[in-house]
Amino acid sequence: MAARRQSSFSGGFMESTANGTNTANEAPENNESPEKSLLQRILWPHRVPPVADSGRQNAVAKSALQRELGKRNPFECAEQEATLNLLKTTDFLCRAGHALFENHGISGPQYNVLRILRGHRKTGLCGQHIVAQMVTQTPDITRLVDRLEASGLVRRERTEADRRLVLVHITTAGLELLASLDEPILSMHREQMKHLSRAEIAELNRLLVKLRQPAPEVAATPKRKALSRLVGKDEAIGKRAIGKRTFPCEFP
Repeated sequence: MAARRQSSFSGGFMESTANGTNTANEAPENNESPEKSLLQRILWPHRVPPVADSGRQNAVAKSALQRELGKRNPFECAEQEATLNLLKTTDFLCRAGHALFENHGISGPQYNVLRILRGHRKTGLCGQHIVAQMVTQTPDITRLVDRLEASGLVRRERTEADRRLVLVHITTAGLELLASLDEPILSMHREQMKHLSRAEIAELNRLLVKLRQPAPEVAATPKRKALSRLVGKDEAIGKRAIGKRTFPCEFP
């Protein structure tokens, strides 16, 4: 049984335990007498709250995407979470558009082709140039144009200068369909982003463009050039020169 005696050391208590060790300034137990409880409140007015269990901490630390996906474990890296966030957001933005296009008998890629051809209504475009201007790349532009032509929304025409070159033109029916979709599409975009400020939208556009256009590779320094030449002549010597590192590819 530990014998307790009051001590003036640091204004607290000094306990002598059965094994001879002393502990100082430790808070009394909750079942102490009223006098000691009062002393406890005086000596320890700001007690540190107990640390939450790890499971609760993980629940608090979960990101919004983790909660949306029901993901228990953290993402492996920030880049993975950002990529999945983009995919999740793309799906959110496209769902309303797909429903709108289906009500008019077309798909998203077909709408994209019609918009491109409306911008070139006077000259038309060949299939290769249409693909180059599309928002999402389409592997089979020929079949896509076939369906639009069957619906009377586009027409094909061979040029007089080169009969092998086929140009695609939008028809009057295609222009009328786009005209009926212009305002609903704009309203949809505004509704989806109404909670973002103009500055936030501008910053979002800037970051998305930066993501699609990585920074150019850093120019090789004289040391890197020398090492590259060394590896080209004798890879074994090059490995020893930089501490036996391997060269899966050329220096960045």
